[in-house]
Formats: sequence, C-alpha cells, structure tokens
Amino acid sequence: TEWFPRVLKFTFVITHYAESTTHLELLERTMRSLFAQSDPDWSAVVIDDASPLQASFAMLERLRDRAPDRIFLERTLVSGGAGAARNIAIRRAAALGADVVLLNDNDDLSHPERLARTKAAFLRNRGLDFLYTGLRPIDAEDRDIPDAETRLDILEIMEALRADPPEGASVFAPMAAETGWLIIPSTAALKTSLALEQRFPGGFASEDNH
Repeated sequence: TEWFPRVLKFTFVITHYAESTTHLELLERTMRSLFAQSDPDWSAVVIDDASPLQASFAMLERLRDRAPDRIFLERTLVSGGAGAARNIAIRRAAALGADVVLLNDNDDLSHPERLARTKAAFLRNRGLDFLYTGLRPIDAEDRDIPDAETRLDILEIMEALRADPPEGASVFAPMAAETGWLIIPSTAALKTSLALEQRFPGGFASEDNH
C-alpha cells in the first residue's frame, strides 16, 4: 500500500504560552495568517502550555469559535516547555487524522502560500518526510528587519539558506557537518508518523535544535 491517501490532511501545530497581553496579540496575528492561507483546507491544534495569564484560554476559545470545525484546543495543567507542548499537540493532530503537521510558533506568521506549496511538495514527492522553508524576519508592524538588526542565530540560518541549503535523502548529515542549524520550528512540516516517532525533548532548553 502507498503512504499517500487520495486526499491528504494538513494540520498546523501551534504552541502558546502567555505572560502578557502582548503574547495574546502575537497569537492573534499568527492565527490571522492561517485564515489568510490561499489554500483554506487546513486544521490547527493550538496548545496553551499552562499560561499564567488567565485571559489566555478565554481568548483561545474565542479564536476557536471562529472555526470550531478546524481549530482544536488543548491546555496543560503544568508548563513543560515548548517541546513537550508540541508533542502533545502532535498526538492530538494524529488523533484527528493529520497526515502532515506544519509547526508554527505563536509569534510567527505563516506566509499565505505556505500550505499550498507544502501540500504541492508532498504530493509531488511521495518519499518526502520532512520539509523546511526560508524565513523573513519582520517586526510587530510587519516591516522587514534588516540583516544588521537581525539576531545573529537567525542571520546565520538565513545566510546558509541563501547559499546552498542541503536537501535530499541524507539532509541531516551536511547540516551537522557543514551548515549547522538551518531550521526553526515555524519553517518545518513533516509527516505526522515521523513527528510521533522523533519527539521533541521536554524542558526549557533550546529544543529548536532538535
């Protein structure tokens, strides 16, 4: 049997932790970027990782009510960090039948063509397990952040992506030996089965490196 069904289900996985109303505003912008996708055939699992801000989950419920058939909420009782929260959300996405999960942090926007191009790539290449994209730093007003003002770790990723980003069946070998860290979670999409097998580490270290 082939891995691909005739119709694939793509689910965004969004982790959220709010300590201030600013974090709520960022999440709302993130969700708007999903509603702005050129391909409307998506669902999303949003997990609130025990946010200390009481208004957080109420706002999530309001967002869910905009599309209750597409947005699904989870909430942890104790914060375990972004990696552990992603693992919970991925399991929920799998239970909902997701074939592919698109990771998205709560302060990042997905480009309007992200889903459409991700879907096209997985349909075009049946052996594709993991896909990553470029990124563009913007500020809270959606203005581009120049290289000179971009965080050094993000700038390093951008420069490697501009040069010759590795791709293919052994993609992680050149990443480890030559380019270094090239992916932030919000640029990654992968088969749900792979996401379940290769879980994120818990805790509050830099789980992005995983």
